[in-house]
Amino acid sequence: GGDSNGVFVLSGSNSLNISSEIIRGTVLVENDDAFGGPSLTSISVGTGGTPNGQTTRLLTNGAHTVAQNISLGAGTNRSLVRVVGGNSAHNSTFSGNLTFANNPDAVQLTAVAGGRVDFSGLISDGAVSGSVEKIGDGVVRLTRTAGNTYDGGTTVTAGTLLLRNSTGSATGTGGVSVKANATLGGTGNATGLVTADGAAGASRFAPGDTGATGLLGLHGGLTASTGATFDIQINGSSVDQIAFASGPLTLNGTATFNFTSLGTVETATPYSLFTGSGTWTGVDGGGLTFNFVSPAGYNLDATYGGGDGYIWDTATHELSVQFAAIPEPTSLALAGLAAGFLIALRRKRRTGTSA
Repeated sequence: GGDSNGVFVLSGSNSLNISSEIIRGTVLVENDDAFGGPSLTSISVGTGGTPNGQTTRLLTNGAHTVAQNISLGAGTNRSLVRVVGGNSAHNSTFSGNLTFANNPDAVQLTAVAGGRVDFSGLISDGAVSGSVEKIGDGVVRLTRTAGNTYDGGTTVTAGTLLLRNSTGSATGTGGVSVKANATLGGTGNATGLVTADGAAGASRFAPGDTGATGLLGLHGGLTASTGATFDIQINGSSVDQIAFASGPLTLNGTATFNFTSLGTVETATPYSLFTGSGTWTGVDGGGLTFNFVSPAGYNLDATYGGGDGYIWDTATHELSVQFAAIPEPTSLALAGLAAGFLIALRRKRRTGTSA
């Protein structure tokens, strides 16, 4: 175990058959077998010997996998910071379970800019109610298929948190807070109420995967009282969507939708952005303003939605948009020439008639 505020680098392959403890300081993992076999060992991040107010970190330094189960502890009467994640711009994985042992302070899951860290094991409460905070400018993905069970809530403070579960809730049973300039996205599900806590629409949501459209389930609902920003991809007839199921949806402030085309954009075809059956609130023009940033080469279709190019209907649970292609400059020039020719022809006919 490490008992120092320094940095310990584990670069070699070890054959440990005992558990490891990080009492304080930082441990950098530079070998997949740094802690030995996962069936024989586990890792404690924070222990009964961790001094009050200390920080303990377990970080990969490179593209590595940590397969051991991790216990998050440090006693019941201490305040501390526990950080697990990546220290470099690589893709790494923690495949073991994370369990809150005896201290309710949040575990911070981190990835640096350009890095991605997957947590594929179960994140669960032990004897206490545990919470998760996403920090760092990179991407953290919660990829356990059946989701997680911790109940202390989730805060997305910086960077991007992607949900990749198929059943259950990736963020456990608690609520989710998305701070300013932080992003919640993916193709998984969250069953707790999500709150956009960033001022002036600074909380971001990105359904789907990078380079592929998909469905993000916010089944506990979304409250965006001061607005929010949604990054939406389009690929032909498919579009990123958010499903709220029976959860409530509250929109106010400015709701900005940034559209990106992955291939083609269909015209004269509505794209449905939100689905659900719960209580939707938000008065367009009465505290709520929509800002649609169309994909390159397109504008909102003035023939759709009563001339607005979109439909927002809280009674029928609809938010949809439709696009029209912006005419090419050559087409505009030809149209202008044709119009000029017709005018000249009419004038000539009028002159000939009056002669």
